[in-house]
Amino acid sequence: MKNDRLWHAAIALATGELDARGRLRIACEIVSKIHPSELSSEQQKTLAAILGEAQRFPAIRDNSGHVVEDAFMQTAKRATNKTAAKLAEKLFALHMEVNCSK
Repeated sequence: MKNDRLWHAAIALATGELDARGRLRIACEIVSKIHPSELSSEQQKTLAAILGEAQRFPAIRDNSGHVVEDAFMQTAKRATNKTAAKLAEKLFALHMEVNCSK
């Protein structure tokens, strides 16, 4: 089953203007909207692991509870480009499995 969100995330990873951290943050925001029914159970686990790593640090909220910086942004600010590139590789591999395999 093909998945457009994974395709758009792969495009963001490959052609985005930001560094690896910024491209990964954008790609993760895209794939975080994937409904579980769109992937197999194994693919869901892979995506959950990637998103978990990409959201290691909690969001920052203002006094009224509104999100000022989301967890993706907080994690991206603290990650190295090398770490972000490794996560991007995993996300791209998931895209290849879902969208490019028979």
